Amino acid sequence: NSPPEVDIEGAADYMITGRPMLVTCKVSEENGLKELRASVEHEDPDGIKREMKGGWADKDGAKECILPLEEDGIYRLDMSATDMAGNVASKKMQMILDTQDPLIRHVDKLEGRHMREFYWDYEKEAVIEDFTSYTYQIRLDGSLYTVGDKISGEGRHILCVEAIDSAGNKAQAKAG
Repeated sequence: NSPPEVDIEGAADYMITGRPMLVTCKVSEENGLKELRASVEHEDPDGIKREMKGGWADKDGAKECILPLEEDGIYRLDMSATDMAGNVASKKMQMILDTQDPLIRHVDKLEGRHMREFYWDYEKEAVIEDFTSYTYQIRLDGSLYTVGDKISGEGRHILCVEAIDSAGNKAQAKAG
């Protein structure tokens, strides 16, 4: 009367990580299984999708399928098990793998330049690119800088842009 027990180990739903994962799908059923399925849809940062299938093996009286998730992208895992009586159990999970640091643009163009006044007027999307969401800050001479403020003080000034994405990857770009 009861469906098989299904579990996914090695990841959590909506997890974002900067390291490859080894995800294990496990199924336990005391009376025998009719059907097992584990599939993963991988969508890379460019939006290209492909499907990965897992193979099942016996382990400690249960069935398990080990899936290595190694490439950056969104992984949508879908597993199900049907017992001989037709009871079905299923589990779905989505994870994101992002191993790359955010990309910071335009700062290098300022290195060594002489200007009458400085102001930074780039939108964040034009400056920082990353597969996941991120936080960032802009500092001028060590203090937080507000985009669009005009600076006309003489002397050498140091601009620093830092970004940290949801997976914990960090990037920094400086110019003076």
